[in-house]
Amino acid sequence: MYSKTENKAKKNIAILFFILFSITLYSQKKLCVHDPLENIEVAPTKKGNPKIGGTFGCVRIGSVKKCHHKKFNKEHRGLDLKAKRGTKLFSIHSGIVTKSITGYTDGNKYNNSKDALGNYLKIKSKINGKNVTILYGHLQKNMLSKGDSVKQGQLIGLTGITGNAWNVDHPHVHIKVVENSQTIDPCKYIGTSINKDGSINKTCDE
Repeated sequence: MYSKTENKAKKNIAILFFILFSITLYSQKKLCVHDPLENIEVAPTKKGNPKIGGTFGCVRIGSVKKCHHKKFNKEHRGLDLKAKRGTKLFSIHSGIVTKSITGYTDGNKYNNSKDALGNYLKIKSKINGKNVTILYGHLQKNMLSKGDSVKQGQLIGLTGITGNAWNVDHPHVHIKVVENSQTIDPCKYIGTSINKDGSINKTCDE
């Protein structure tokens, strides 16, 4: 038999555990449909506007002039989403793996342009009648092989800093989208709405 004091103490402990469990459950981030990460945030860059630099288009400053822009002369043909090394990465859409490149180690300095993406995956999909290929670059680990079928939301790898991301200030996954042979803004196929300046417009919870 327990005393009233012991029973009260056990009850308080049970309540405390319930509160802690509820807080943990509430604080867990939800993976939005068509998002590659549980937390979507554009990765800042060293040069130029930190948020814009991670978005698609003429948003960077570089030695090679590819853009006719009064401030930014370098094109970024993808979207960089901030992700700590080892973050779970999910497939934006269902499809077939057309390329799975491995062999790069996190933090190792890349040698030339062919190593720029490090470990990466390419997944080809048919979306609204269009041929769409989505590339995920700078991965720490690929969990798929060429020819594998992939479901939307499936775990496909872990993010890293391979390729030319080996010494970046903000580790990220580089996403590139090719639609009917044309490179386009990846934001079109991501669930979370991202503004042109790199800020988040709307998440799936809003």
